[in-house]
Amino acid sequence: MNQDLKVENIDLIVKVLERPSIFSVQKVEDFFLFFNGYKIARNDSVVSDFLDDFQTYIQNAHENESLKDYSSEKIIRICSANDLHSLQLLKSWINDFINSNKL
Repeated sequence: MNQDLKVENIDLIVKVLERPSIFSVQKVEDFFLFFNGYKIARNDSVVSDFLDDFQTYIQNAHENESLKDYSSEKIIRICSANDLHSLQLLKSWINDFINSNKL
C-alpha cells in the first residue's frame, strides 16, 4: 500500500509539472505552495519525504555555489531568469532526481 501511495504522489508531482496551469501553478513558489497544502490535506508523509529528499538533492548539487543553506524553492528562483524558467528548471531537476533515485 505504501508503495502505491508513493507512486500515486510522484505521478501527481509529474502531472503538476507537465500541466501546471491546470493546477494554478505559474511559478516555482506556486508549486511548493500547492504541495504544502496537499501535504496538510492528505496528512501523509510521502510528499513531505519526497520534497525533503529533493531539497537535500538540490542543496548537495549546489553546495559549491554557497547555496547550501537555502531551500530548494529559493535555489531554483535564484538560478532562474523568470517564472516560466523557474518551472522548467524545477521540472528538469525533479526528473533528474527521480531518475537518479529510480523512483
